[in-house]
Amino acid sequence: MTHRQKQITMAAGAMVVILTGIVYWYWRPANNANMPRGVWWICTNNSCKNEFSMSMSELSAHHEKHYGQPVPCPKCKSVAIKADKCPSCGKVFVMQRNSNKCPACGKPTETLEP
Repeated sequence: MTHRQKQITMAAGAMVVILTGIVYWYWRPANNANMPRGVWWICTNNSCKNEFSMSMSELSAHHEKHYGQPVPCPKCKSVAIKADKCPSCGKVFVMQRNSNKCPACGKPTETLEP
């Protein structure tokens, strides 16, 4: 292999690495291993009670722009509180400390891997 061919091979390899990084940056998953279903919220306004989810990217963007401020309801702009959605029955409910069971159906809300 000539010196010029080695240079071309090295440049092509570097381009593949750079393009892979760019593709991953723009098309990376919106959620992560800790929150594969995203983050769920319920509006505190009794006349609204909107249930909505945010991807981890959306939640991070909110915290970047509005550091220390609570998440607002997209419908009425009231404060929203953290919730979870049951994978079995689909009910969205307010998260409770040390609880991993759905209050509606009683099934576990998280899957435990062996």
